[in-house]
Amino acid sequence: MRLTKEDNTYTQYYSTDGVNFFNPLASLTYGDGTPDWVGFVAMCDWSQSTHAQVDFFEVKSLGVAPAPPVFWLMGSSLALLAFRRIFGKQ
Repeated sequence: MRLTKEDNTYTQYYSTDGVNFFNPLASLTYGDGTPDWVGFVAMCDWSQSTHAQVDFFEVKSLGVAPAPPVFWLMGSSLALLAFRRIFGKQ
């Protein structure tokens, strides 16, 4: 999974190979673009048992855009809630 931020517009993406990312939903405009926290929620069908494995989690700038957070979450369908402070004190 990948989440990018440009000003106060957030766009989510997914990838099955970690190289090609797809955006299945529209971007979301929220607040003034200065949240202290960002989170991911991914889940599977509640009737099935699924384990999650996170290979890595990264916050980085993509250049021109003002410090957009980018996250990758590798693994199968999962039920995971991960938070990472992206602004202010770490």
